[in-house]
Amino acid sequence: MRETVTLEPNLLQFEHTNGLNLVSLDIEYLQPVWNIYKHKFWLKWNFGLGGVWVITKTDVKILNDGIDNEFHLSGYSLAAKTGPRLEFWHWGFLAAEVKGGYMTLPSVLIQNNEPKRANHNFSFVQVSVVAGLQIPINRIHEKLKRKKI
Repeated sequence: MRETVTLEPNLLQFEHTNGLNLVSLDIEYLQPVWNIYKHKFWLKWNFGLGGVWVITKTDVKILNDGIDNEFHLSGYSLAAKTGPRLEFWHWGFLAAEVKGGYMTLPSVLIQNNEPKRANHNFSFVQVSVVAGLQIPINRIHEKLKRKKI
């Protein structure tokens, strides 16, 4: 005998919107490309690789039964990035980057009281534009050293 089952929108809720927090350790290299104006502007190209630990706080509900879980180390990610960087007067920069990677989460908590876990994987692409200041500590140290002599 066949029975019709109607699936409700509340069948499954599984979201990391309360926290998909990345702790990243990156290695980057800036390749000089072009000195634009009398050693005042430089165009450089950034290359980088990174490893990321992922701490999630997952809200899980299955048929209205579930929990908003605790923060938990759930997995890791590997990523690569690249993009141009314009530096000016040894103190400022403007950079644009494209970062892409793969994330695997083999240990996402579904319940706090029992060791029930879910796992999933996904890839990502991130585009960012950053403006910043850099402090040339070596130059400041050299100037202070010269004044003392």
